[in-house]
Amino acid sequence: TVATYPYINSTHYSGVGSLYFYNTSAYASFGVAPRIDESIQISSLQADFMLYASSVNYEIGIGFLKAPDSVNSFIPVDTLSLSTASIWQEFTVNFSNYTDTARYLAFRTGKATTNYMNVDDFTLEYIPTCFKPTDLAVSSVSQNSLTVSWTPGGSETAWTISYKADSASVWNEINVSTDTFYTITGLDVGSAYNVKIKADCSANDESQYSNALTAMTLCNAITTLPYSENFDNYGTGSGSMPSCWITSHAGATTIYPYINTTHYSSPGALYFYSTTSYYEAAALPEIDPAIDLTMLKVNFKFRTSNLNYNVQVGVMTNPYDITTFTPIQTFASSATGIWEDFTAYLLPYAGTGHVIA
Repeated sequence: TVATYPYINSTHYSGVGSLYFYNTSAYASFGVAPRIDESIQISSLQADFMLYASSVNYEIGIGFLKAPDSVNSFIPVDTLSLSTASIWQEFTVNFSNYTDTARYLAFRTGKATTNYMNVDDFTLEYIPTCFKPTDLAVSSVSQNSLTVSWTPGGSETAWTISYKADSASVWNEINVSTDTFYTITGLDVGSAYNVKIKADCSANDESQYSNALTAMTLCNAITTLPYSENFDNYGTGSGSMPSCWITSHAGATTIYPYINTTHYSSPGALYFYSTTSYYEAAALPEIDPAIDLTMLKVNFKFRTSNLNYNVQVGVMTNPYDITTFTPIQTFASSATGIWEDFTAYLLPYAGTGHVIA
């Protein structure tokens, strides 16, 4: 009953799509790669890929088939699930213990339970002797610096961080050791940077680079109030945002929020969209630490198509990390399809953050 799966849908880690699996209870869904030639020893290989699922209870198997349509011959190597729902998580599956003759690598969801899974950025490669770092992330940010953290792929203790301005073609390199975090300094205010990292195991042995991330340094802090934003000077459509605002997400709907053509004042307004278990945040530039946040209020207009929808105003300590969002007030409309005025008072906030979101 689910014969149309898997297929490529628009949920993705990079690019425009990923392979989307779905099965209901008692059914299985397979995605089968081309056959691996006998000249390649499967036990010398590993698979690297990104997985996404909206529940930690969903799982996907990886293994081999004797023929692409011989689904009952599936030989599982590993079964995977996410440690946290609604995020993209990187996985590496090592085939060093594989001894069977089946040579069609396959992903399988099911049977016995319902599953929804997305697979992106799949690579089949020889098992390296130096393992690349994973989970590269921005742990803090300022106007002139980015602090990044990562997880070693093995027992490595030395790495090379490469970074560049988003518009530049030349990468800068920094050698670091022991610690699994580093602060890149001397960056331009309010600018986007690309960062990637590799492990250095010896003079002649280094890992592949990790997946690159793009992060933006903070713009200059807001020092003069009132501060206002009408979302009318940045165009509309996916990717349109005020240049100094930062979005963060927990879920697959990473194209939101953006400015669309539904508006109170022409031509646009900030448009949020989320489904069950997904959420997103839009953060203002940092408020100058000399300003007492508890003395401030936030005025805004809000419109929704459903009375069950709501929006929260709060404060973040790291605008790139939605888990640092502390809600202050939650607002819902009294009627659908109309613009209403709301005011959030930040007096209850007792944290250390200075980023209103």
